[in-house]
Order: sequence, then structure tokens, then C-alpha cells
Amino acid sequence: MQLIETHIGNLNDGMITVEFRGEGDELVAVKLASDGSLDGDAAVRHAKAVLIQITTFSDDRDPSNDEFEHSVDDETAIDGSRGGAPNR
Repeated sequence: MQLIETHIGNLNDGMITVEFRGEGDELVAVKLASDGSLDGDAAVRHAKAVLIQITTFSDDRDPSNDEFEHSVDDETAIDGSRGGAPNR
């Protein structure tokens, strides 16, 4: 993913979201627990560190514990329609 922009959200319920936007409307969002002490640069550095850990240690995970939450837009991307179960 070629990074186009980075957006740091506001602190909300003890969480801050860092979004990395790429070309082709790709988006990776990282939600971080924060007590309000993370400034923008620190939040971006921490989010990047989390992504590195995920990619480095992803083979250590147990796929049976994976949870997948999706929205109507995700269903559209999967089967090209709105509503109903995706065709698999």
C-alpha cells in the first residue's frame, strides 16, 4: 500500500484511532488505548509499531480465535449486493 495520508482521530472513550490511507481508497485503522498523553506523532509511531508486530508475529496466532465483524459495505464488496448473507 502506498501511503497517501495519515489521520489521527480525537481521544474517545480512552481510545485514539490512527488511519493510514493509501492509493485506491485503501485504509488501515489502528485503535490505541490512551490516557490522553499520546500526542499525534507518538500515536502514529505507536500505531506503526503495532502494525510491525502484527506482521512479524502473525504466524503465531491461532486462526480459530479470529473474529470478523463486517458492515453492509463489506457484504457489497464480497458478493456485489446489499443485504443478505454473502455468497461464499
